[in-house]
Amino acid sequence: MPENLKPGFIQVPIAVYHSTELSDGAFKTYCMLKKHHNFEDPLGTFPSINRIAQLRNKTTRTIHKHIDELKKLLEQFEIIFDL
Repeated sequence: MPENLKPGFIQVPIAVYHSTELSDGAFKTYCMLKKHHNFEDPLGTFPSINRIAQLRNKTTRTIHKHIDELKKLLEQFEIIFDL
């Protein structure tokens, strides 16, 4: 089974889920980041922008745009970007 199709769950804050300001692409990028969070590592162990772009089949520039969208939304609602 491809890595991005392994079974599991992620938690998404209600403000992120119901946001009309967040693009669908940014939402999917958020979910991908949440999926790769390592709760056993105090630093979180995130994949690189290149890896996220590869898994999402997007360019690194697009992923950077999604992350900028996410930062703006999460700051607006004072959500800790703890993925």
